[in-house]
Amino acid sequence: MSLLVAAAMCLCISTAHAITLFNSVEQAHQGLEPFPQWSSVLERHYKDLASGSTGPLAKWFSFISKIKGQPPGRQLYLVNQYINKHRYVVDKINWGLTDYWATPREFLRKNGDCEDFAIAKFMTLRALGWKAQGMRIVAVKDQNLNVMHAILCVDNNGELMILDNQASNVLHANRIRHYEPVYSVNEQGWWRHKSKASAGKSKVRIIKKGKKQK
Repeated sequence: MSLLVAAAMCLCISTAHAITLFNSVEQAHQGLEPFPQWSSVLERHYKDLASGSTGPLAKWFSFISKIKGQPPGRQLYLVNQYINKHRYVVDKINWGLTDYWATPREFLRKNGDCEDFAIAKFMTLRALGWKAQGMRIVAVKDQNLNVMHAILCVDNNGELMILDNQASNVLHANRIRHYEPVYSVNEQGWWRHKSKASAGKSKVRIIKKGKKQK
């Protein structure tokens, strides 16, 4: 997840702070310039949707149609279960690249790593009618394993719920203690996260890239 380094080194810091995800202090930023891979996913995915429900997307659309009328909490659970059935495959093996962000079509065809799971869940919920501003793909540091990871955070009626490829159940964010968010992103912008202890410091703390977690 090489973009972690670029995001962590960004010096454009907002003056407005709010304690939110995993008890962090977040700084909102407009635009997606620091995240070209995410911008590319958005462009490619919506082109895939315009081409119709063919290939791997046919079963995906069928799944979406089946759960369309389910309550929101049930939809979160079913989407997490559906996407988590896929295998974890590192980018180097899957694409011959150190870091690659896959569209849902690509993920459904070739599986993927942690951010690909999160992206597929994000786009599945978008197809179900969930609003982009209520969801974020979050890059976190797993403090237990000292590795980077990616998850999806969803606001479900004021409650922050976590969809994780390592958890079969959808978990309330308040129940998770070992994730330290680094940045989060959706279709509208991105957020830099800091711990409460370091939020008041002007010096930017660099997060070194580590081994990516499944």
